[in-house]
Amino acid sequence: MKTIRLFIISLFAALMFSSCVTTYTMYYWGPVSSYDKISKYEKAAYDYYKYQSPESICRMIETYQDIMLKCEANEKMIPPGVCADFGYILLNPENAAYFNDYASKSQKKLMAGIVFSEYGKELLEKEISLYPESQQFLEPILKRINNE
Repeated sequence: MKTIRLFIISLFAALMFSSCVTTYTMYYWGPVSSYDKISKYEKAAYDYYKYQSPESICRMIETYQDIMLKCEANEKMIPPGVCADFGYILLNPENAAYFNDYASKSQKKLMAGIVFSEYGKELLEKEISLYPESQQFLEPILKRINNE
C-alpha cells in the first residue's frame, strides 16, 4: 500500500513539474524585455508605426536585420511577413536616406555593405519562397519595381 501511494505521489509530482517546461517557439521575434515582457520587434514596430520618425525607422531596420541574422544562426523560421515588410521598408528611398543620416554607428555596422534596393527585392522574393501564399500580394510589387 505504501509503494502504491509513493508511486501515485511521484507520478503526480512528475506531471506537475513537466507542465512547467517552456514551450518551443517556431519563430524568433527578437529578445524579450524582462521588465514588460515585450519583444524588441513589438517595441520597434509600435514606435515605427506611431511616430514615423527617422530614429524609429532606423530602429525598425536594425530590428528586422537582427531577426534575419538570428533566425539564420539558430535555424529558426523567419516569421511570416518579416521579409516582406523589411523589404518594403528598404525599397523606400526616403528610408535609406534617413538611415544614412540618423542611424547609430552600431546600426550602420549591422547594415554595412548592403544596398537597400537590391536587398529589399531579395527579401520580397524570399518572402514568396518561404510563404507561397504571399505571392499574389508581392508579385505586383516586384513587377512595378522591375518595370515590367
